[in-house]
This record gives sequence, structure tokens and C-alpha cells, in this order.
Amino acid sequence: MDLTYPAEAESFRPKIRAWLEENLPDGWFEPGFHQSETERKEFNRTWPEKLFAGGWICAGWPVEYGGKGLSLLEQVVLNEEFASAGAPMRADFFGDTLVGPTILQWAPRSRRRSSSRASCRERSRGARAFPNPTRAVTSRV
Repeated sequence: MDLTYPAEAESFRPKIRAWLEENLPDGWFEPGFHQSETERKEFNRTWPEKLFAGGWICAGWPVEYGGKGLSLLEQVVLNEEFASAGAPMRADFFGDTLVGPTILQWAPRSRRRSSSRASCRERSRGARAFPNPTRAVTSRV
């Protein structure tokens, strides 16, 4: 069984990593990185909006509905890179993994765009990076 990814999937990896390096707090990738409680709270407050602005929330959705239109394999690579960096995607993923695709599949075409974009934007506004700020980055090594 060959578990290597095709070149187009691997070429997506550095793009994600570059975005993470640009948007995560300074020192995130350094050994022993630590945030104060105040820094963690600020990170938790601002991170979901950065994810939305970068297009990483709802990234698998079609572009016309507010996503990046990533293939399934690109979504796997995206999740691998976020996990490798220890970067949270978000606390609540139900909107883009359950509700959104249901709307895109079953809602009348006239309602899909407004409903899905609103749902995707709410993922960035209503969810924190971690559900409990006291458990945030402190556990990251």
C-alpha cells in the first residue's frame, strides 16, 4: 500500500505552513513557547476571525459559498499541518462539517449562498480557539 500523497497535495503543504507562521503568535514554533493568561485570552478571542479571514474555516466548501473549494485530500493536508503546528482549527466545527453541507445539499438554491456564508462567518465569530481558555496553549510542548 502506497501512503504517499500526490505532488499537488504536497505542494499545498508549504502554503498552509507559511500562513500559520505568519498568523500564529511570535515564538509559537520555538521550544518552550508559553503565553500568559492575558496573551492566551487575546489569542482565543482573535484566532477564529484570523482563520475565517484566511479562508480556513469552511475551507472544503465551494468557493461560491464562502469556502476555498479544497479537495478532500487538501483538507487532510490542511488538518495535518494544523496538527503538526499545534494550531487549533476552532472549538466548534459543527457549522462547517454538519450544518453547512446539509444546507448546501438540501436548501433551495436561492437560500444556499446567504445561509452558508452566514453559517461560515458565525464559525469565526461564535467560537473561540479553545472552549476553555485556561486549557489553551499551556498544554502545548
